[in-house]
Amino acid sequence: EFQEYISSLGPELVLVTKGDKGAFLYYQGKYYEQSIVETEVVDTLGAGDGFISRLLVGVLEKEKIEDLLLNSARAAARVCGYYGALGHGIDF
Repeated sequence: EFQEYISSLGPELVLVTKGDKGAFLYYQGKYYEQSIVETEVVDTLGAGDGFISRLLVGVLEKEKIEDLLLNSARAAARVCGYYGALGHGIDF
C-alpha cells in the first residue's frame, strides 16, 4: 500500500530495500521482488548505495525491470565483498 501511495504522488518507480530481505519495486501497477545474491560478506556498508546506484544506471539504460533488479542485487553483493569507509579510512 505504501508503494502504491507513493506512486500516486508521481514517481514511476518506487523501490523499497530491506537489506538481507531483498528489494521490492513497484512500477506501472506491478510489484517486482528481488532476493539477495549470496556472497561472502566482509562488510555491508554501502550495499544499499551500490544497489540503488546500479538500479539508476539500469533505468537510464532502459534495461528490463527483471534485469536491472538482478544486476542491482549483484552490485550490492560485490560491495559486501570489501570493507567500507567506516573505520577503514586513510590516516593523515
